[in-house]
Amino acid sequence: MDAAAEIQPFLIDGVGLWVERRSAVNFENRPAVFLDRDGVLVEEVHFLARPEDVQLTFGMGKAIAELNRLSIAVVVVTNQSGVARGRLTWEAFARVQAEINHQLASIAATVDATFACGYHCEGEGPLAIADHPWRKPASGMLQEAHRLLGVDLRRSLIIGDRLTDLEAGHGAGLLDGAIVRTGYGERDRKRLPEARERWRQGGFSARVADNAAQAIQTWLAELATR
Repeated sequence: MDAAAEIQPFLIDGVGLWVERRSAVNFENRPAVFLDRDGVLVEEVHFLARPEDVQLTFGMGKAIAELNRLSIAVVVVTNQSGVARGRLTWEAFARVQAEINHQLASIAATVDATFACGYHCEGEGPLAIADHPWRKPASGMLQEAHRLLGVDLRRSLIIGDRLTDLEAGHGAGLLDGAIVRTGYGERDRKRLPEARERWRQGGFSARVADNAAQAIQTWLAELATR
């Protein structure tokens, strides 16, 4: 696939799996930062469907620009059950994505790739699939990012506001994760101690951060000492 085609967003199965690659940087064997979208990259809005409702979480533009500078892949992995449930269309999703990209571009930052899963057990028609391998807590989106971008999953970080985000990271073989207090994180982090015990056996550790920008800053500081 040529570079011009690679950066175009598309549904790779024509129904419920979205991939948008916005850079042609070679990330082979480089780490990535995987970000949930709603409540992590942008402020939580129930079934976000309007560009005017897009607001980056605190410090995210600067944090992403720093990752770009260091050639660390920035990858969004997002469940979009609203598509399956008929609460928004892929066209609306694309408009929101365009606004996110616009806001980041205004501060010289970019998301390198976005993966979205529109399947859900309570969906309509062909989108009514339970436990799709791309839908978090499954790790399919992260595995696809490894296939497409060549990123080193074991050296990567995942940031989410739900334990299911971190479960996906654990399942993909990552070693580092963070749950944020934004979005649904304040609620889900209360169940973190129990999950930590299970994850520790596989070498996966998870911390709590006020927001995704703080989680990135902490991880980068630790990365510099390894």
